[in-house]
Amino acid sequence: MRNKISVVMITLNSERYLRESLSSYEFADEVLIVDAGSTDATLEIAGEFGVKVFLHPWQGFGRQIYKRVFFKREGRF
Repeated sequence: MRNKISVVMITLNSERYLRESLSSYEFADEVLIVDAGSTDATLEIAGEFGVKVFLHPWQGFGRQIYKRVFFKREGRF
């Protein structure tokens, strides 16, 4: 059994590069986006790719990732 590969991205108004970025993650089993309140087309683009999006107010890079990656591991979302 192989390990599952997850990609986690932090976004905020990332429409400019999001399509290209998401296209490069075809190798991943899942892609998670932690969005800090985008007001552009970031969420719509993420929806086009069918990735999981979690909204979380900005608290700094470490806390953004910790809140979602470790909570996911614990089954809290």
